[in-house]
Amino acid sequence: MKYLFIPAGVIFLIAPMAVFAASECVVRDRGGNGAIMPYQNVKFPAVLPSSFDPNVPDGTVIYDAAGIGDDYFAVVQCKGEYVGNITYAGQGAFDGRTDTYATPVAGVGYRITHSASLGWWPKSENYQGPGRILPGAINYRVQLVKTGPITAAGVLSGEIGTIQVLDHGMGPITVARVSFNGGLPIRPTVPSCTIQRKKLDIGLGEVSLVQLERSGGSDYKPFSIDLSCSGGSTGATTRMFITLTDSTNPGNRGNRLTLSSKGSTAAKGVAVEIRRADDSVVSFGPDSSVTGNPNQWFVGQFGNTSTSIPLRARYVTTSSPLAAGQANAAATFTMSYQ
Repeated sequence: MKYLFIPAGVIFLIAPMAVFAASECVVRDRGGNGAIMPYQNVKFPAVLPSSFDPNVPDGTVIYDAAGIGDDYFAVVQCKGEYVGNITYAGQGAFDGRTDTYATPVAGVGYRITHSASLGWWPKSENYQGPGRILPGAINYRVQLVKTGPITAAGVLSGEIGTIQVLDHGMGPITVARVSFNGGLPIRPTVPSCTIQRKKLDIGLGEVSLVQLERSGGSDYKPFSIDLSCSGGSTGATTRMFITLTDSTNPGNRGNRLTLSSKGSTAAKGVAVEIRRADDSVVSFGPDSSVTGNPNQWFVGQFGNTSTSIPLRARYVTTSSPLAAGQANAAATFTMSYQ
């Protein structure tokens, strides 16, 4: 197949040059003889054969796929005599130990090549010719590699790499884009956790205004969120995080839980405070499990076991004068495994 590239290249070089409009470079499809396209679009199948043991050694390949498509190459044409400098790169932090780029799933990296003989990206070259051949989609390859501890599942999607020409126009010109064809699920056999009781009723009891005025708060009432984790490979763990959300005022990012009691029978000048086991006061965040959710905190790393998140709550004063009455409040909690 490679010997056919030589006469095709000669024919291409003596053919009339493409009309360069807005861009200084163009990409031609179907072996350089097809229509001009914005860029070569290479996609990889979003199918991971099965779940995998997260305890496999670092460097283990957990996904290996060729690009979707055919073997027809594309050709990059640029104004002037030469194409010049070209870069081949993925996205995110690069780990030279495994030639991988970081993914949103901790402990999993990816690497790309457009030619097995040239090795993994990143690559760069100064191409001293008027037309640079880009191989067909099936010649591209992507691998997912274990790079460290894997404690949660996730999904990879979107663009993961580009080929860019640097010496034409006002900035880099992207001549190829590499992406997953949908969302690629990453399914390590880490423990999954279930909540033992999804609804907790915490009675803080009756508190006198005198006590609140003197001490600024009532006695603490302990409670816990209990979970049972199972289904992971032996020795596998998951990193557990939690966010509490103010049900009455979901936009609350402070550390005072808003009273839900309203009207003339509601208490005035008080709120509810929740503290963690380390005595830090809980601040509230959005009802979301995304990594880095505001006021989300790390609970711990657990295997196939049961665990509890100890908490305690009390009334605290927020303003004067105080008024006796009902003082109900509600919060939700959202677990996140990362």
